[in-house]
Amino acid sequence: MFGQRKDKKFEKLKNLAESGDAEAQFTIGSMYYSGEGVDMNIEEAVKWTRLSAENGDSWGQLFMGVAYAAGDGVEKDMEESFRWLKMSAEQGNTSAQMSLGFAYYDGEFAEQDPAEGVKWFRMAAENGFPDGEFRLGIAYFEGKGVNRDPAEARKWIEKASKKKHEGAKEHLKKYG
Repeated sequence: MFGQRKDKKFEKLKNLAESGDAEAQFTIGSMYYSGEGVDMNIEEAVKWTRLSAENGDSWGQLFMGVAYAAGDGVEKDMEESFRWLKMSAEQGNTSAQMSLGFAYYDGEFAEQDPAEGVKWFRMAAENGFPDGEFRLGIAYFEGKGVNRDPAEARKWIEKASKKKHEGAKEHLKKYG
C-alpha cells in the first residue's frame, strides 16, 4: 500500500511494543526515526521512543535526552534533556554517562563543573567503556576536575588504548 511501507520484522515488533515491551518500543521508535522497514516518521519515532523511556529503557531515555537537547521531533528543552540523560546514565548507559560528562566537564549546554563531569566519565570508565577510560585519563593528565596524577592518567589511558581507542593511542605516542 502506497505510503505505508512496513516489513514483517516491523509488524512482529509492533505487536510486542503494543503489549508494553520497552525494548520493542525503542526498536520501533528507531525504525521510524531511520526509515528502516517502515516509512520515516519523526512523530511516531518520538511517540514510541518516549513510551520505551517511560517504561525504563535506558536507550529510549538516552534518545529522548538527545532529542530534547537538539529539538529533534520535540521542542528544545535542556532541563528535559538532562532529566532523561540522567535517568539513562543512572541505569548504566555509558553513552548517557559520557554525554553528561562532557556537558559538565566542558560546560557544553550546562554550567561548567569539571568535578561533576569526571564523576560521569568515571562511571563510564568503570563500566569498561573506552571513551570513559580515555576521558578520565585526560582529566587526571590535565588535573581538571581531579588532582593532576600522571600515574592514574596513564593507567586509564592505557586501558582505553588496549581497547583500540585511537585518541588513547595517539596520546600515548605523543606523551609516552
